[in-house]
Amino acid sequence: MEGSGKFAYYDLEAQEYVVWDDYLGHTSWSPDGSLLTYARHVYAASGEERLYLRPRLGEEQLLGPDYEGPAYVTHPEFSPDGSQVAYLVYSDGPETNTATVMVLDLESEDARPLGQFEGVWEMAWTPDGSQLVFEFGEWESRQIMALSLDEGQQTVLVSGSQPALAGQ
Repeated sequence: MEGSGKFAYYDLEAQEYVVWDDYLGHTSWSPDGSLLTYARHVYAASGEERLYLRPRLGEEQLLGPDYEGPAYVTHPEFSPDGSQVAYLVYSDGPETNTATVMVLDLESEDARPLGQFEGVWEMAWTPDGSQLVFEFGEWESRQIMALSLDEGQQTVLVSGSQPALAGQ
């Protein structure tokens, strides 16, 4: 939840430590480890954070829409098959707590909204890629929700926070 430093990783194949000269914020690797998606939301949002995609050994590219005004993007998560990226958009800028959950198809580059929620945090895909699970709500009464990508069905699973999903 605090600010982050410059991004680095250890490349096991090349046996080297790689440091990028960038502050990336929340990151998500593609399942095959070849791509990284991120938004430069490293501490307090400025309203300039956008979604990026970068090959492990390449240059970044802007991914998805470039929002106008104070909007910002954060918390990208690759789908289990690597074909989509879910992320949060705060259209009204840093002064709001309402996020739109978005899913971007990497092949078509089409982004679609799945709903707006207050205080969204800790988003994860189900192993089969059919749903997103995330926490939302006021800090005193957080809930965990499953959101179906096909039907848009919203199911509150439990009161709590920090959902984690495992499995293949």
